[in-house]
Amino acid sequence: MSLITQQTLLQARSDRDDALHRISVGEDSQRVRDLLSGANKRIAKLEAQMKAEIAAADAARQAVADKSAKADSNKRSAKPRQERAPLPEDVDIVCADCTNTFVFTGKDQVFFTKNGWSDPVRCSDCRDAKKSAKPSGKNIACSDCEAEFFFTDAKSRVFEERGWDEPKRCKDCSASHKAMAPITIHCSGCSSDFTFSVKAQKDFKMKKWAPPKSCRDCRDKKSTAGSVKA
Repeated sequence: MSLITQQTLLQARSDRDDALHRISVGEDSQRVRDLLSGANKRIAKLEAQMKAEIAAADAARQAVADKSAKADSNKRSAKPRQERAPLPEDVDIVCADCTNTFVFTGKDQVFFTKNGWSDPVRCSDCRDAKKSAKPSGKNIACSDCEAEFFFTDAKSRVFEERGWDEPKRCKDCSASHKAMAPITIHCSGCSSDFTFSVKAQKDFKMKKWAPPKSCRDCRDKKSTAGSVKA
């Protein structure tokens, strides 16, 4: 509570006590009663103000205490800084291509282990040369789209080891071929069902034809009739 508030409250209490004394000795006039009423009002107002100031001060002190306690709690709960493990010692490796010795540093060892890689067998220069080298192989014409695709010698060895024939289709046509399946169509001419094979579907698609509505025999008969008429 401020000094001015304290002094004002003391003065109001003194005025109240003076009015009560004057009433007690028989001076019960309206002026004395007005003085007593005014003193009581000032006392009530000042005491309420005093309580509010005390409550605000208590709240401020509690906020400071809570902040300090939270800071102490965070310090106690903070995890200790983990020290980095020492790096492995550098290792000398003989390059499988140029036979020169290169250093496999501890930092690189940690990086390779983190990525699940095995230790390198070539130096950086030979690794770069292998990456930039053009793979050997041959071009094969796709049996569907007739475009050429490159078939590497490495893939050729894999196919040979597994007893597979060389691919006849490019990657896109092979995926499209696997996704397609023979279709059964009801002939509009003889009303029988016929199979629209995957190969026929690709031929029609390549020639931008719509799927046939009649079977092969009906189409041949229609074609022969048209030739005779001509």
